[in-house]
Amino acid sequence: MKKVKFMKNFLFMNKKIILVLLLMYLCHENFSVSAQVNLFADEGNTWTVLSFGFTYGADEYGMPVKQIWAVNTEQYVIIGDVVYNGITYKHVFKEDMSTGELTPTASIRQEGQKVYILGETTEEVMYDFSLENGDVTDLACGIWNNLYANVDYVNINGTNRKRIRLTPEYGDNPNYDTIDTWLEGVGSLHDFIYCGPLEGGERYLLCMSQNDSIIYQQPPFQKCYYSGGIDSEDTHEVADLLGYQVLTGLEQTPNSDISVNISDDKIMVASSANEILSGVEIFNISGQKVYSEKLNANQSEITINFLTVGVYFLKIEENNRYIKTFKFIKK
Repeated sequence: MKKVKFMKNFLFMNKKIILVLLLMYLCHENFSVSAQVNLFADEGNTWTVLSFGFTYGADEYGMPVKQIWAVNTEQYVIIGDVVYNGITYKHVFKEDMSTGELTPTASIRQEGQKVYILGETTEEVMYDFSLENGDVTDLACGIWNNLYANVDYVNINGTNRKRIRLTPEYGDNPNYDTIDTWLEGVGSLHDFIYCGPLEGGERYLLCMSQNDSIIYQQPPFQKCYYSGGIDSEDTHEVADLLGYQVLTGLEQTPNSDISVNISDDKIMVASSANEILSGVEIFNISGQKVYSEKLNANQSEITINFLTVGVYFLKIEENNRYIKTFKFIKK
């Protein structure tokens, strides 16, 4: 009897040991999967970010439509460590994709599901992938406060990743305007280091890679690099993918009685109805006035050698009462 009882106890203890070992194995596997998902601040991680300027034009019905010009791709890569106040951060460089030149850009570190970015003297939370549905947070750049987290999960290459859409706190409706979207282990779908809307333009994450292997490519983009001016294939491809128009040159408001001709260094403005032009102003794409002149004639010649390459708006006052707006590109 003692022998039988001993054997039962032995088997019972072994079952407990096996069960504990099994649980330890499963926990280890879950931790490994979680760690793979959350390796945001890791050596060799690379992000490519599309940027372009845009302005608003009018369609054939006079409705505003977005028009883009000159697309460009920036690349960020984590290379090496940097120590500040005894804390080790990963060093982020911006890489020139044509020359390979590296420029120090940021220092970040990851602790659990939070990613921190080092400012001049203190660090701030850059991402918090632990947010759950209904949580409220602020962006590190300080532009937006009290953002509401809408959380779901998406399958990326066989791995479920948390997706956090950030909307104003009172906008818990899924259809409310999204300020930013974070993808677990990938970051913002707008930019690598996202700080709110880009004035006069937009930014989109194209691809995120680990050890030269693409982990995420954002639809609808077909590649990880776009670059070119107004007439380039890349600019037209991006415009088609996003449903925008391409800014092609001088455009004027519909039914205008003012004619405008532009060359590399001059703008000729004339009233086709023999009305008197009383003033002209030029604004850059950020809305800053860069030129102003009072007139008292039916035509004027404006020298624009002082303007840098870019998109501008020409506002013309006629008879001190009507303002016509023209959009042009300084090449």
